[in-house]
Amino acid sequence: MEKPKKAPREVKSSFQLWLVAIAAGIFEMAVVVIETLSADLDSGNGIFIPAVIRTLIFAALVYVITRMYRLILSNGLWRAIRSAKLLRIWMYTPHCSE
Repeated sequence: MEKPKKAPREVKSSFQLWLVAIAAGIFEMAVVVIETLSADLDSGNGIFIPAVIRTLIFAALVYVITRMYRLILSNGLWRAIRSAKLLRIWMYTPHCSE
């Protein structure tokens, strides 16, 4: 049975720091929502749409970060970087719809 690959220390640290940053953003958002609801300003109607948008952004960030981390574990760091560069090139290249 093949031994599971370990991520380089820098990659693992980066992954963990990104998750901590996202957790801090979620905590900050929760504080604002609680403060708005407790102050009873407009019954909190104006806070729900921004909270939902931020929640979706946080979910997308966690998804992308986790996918990149798994890609690095399975294929190696340089393959992950090449894949990201190819994706970026593909996204900015005009495509023919013929």
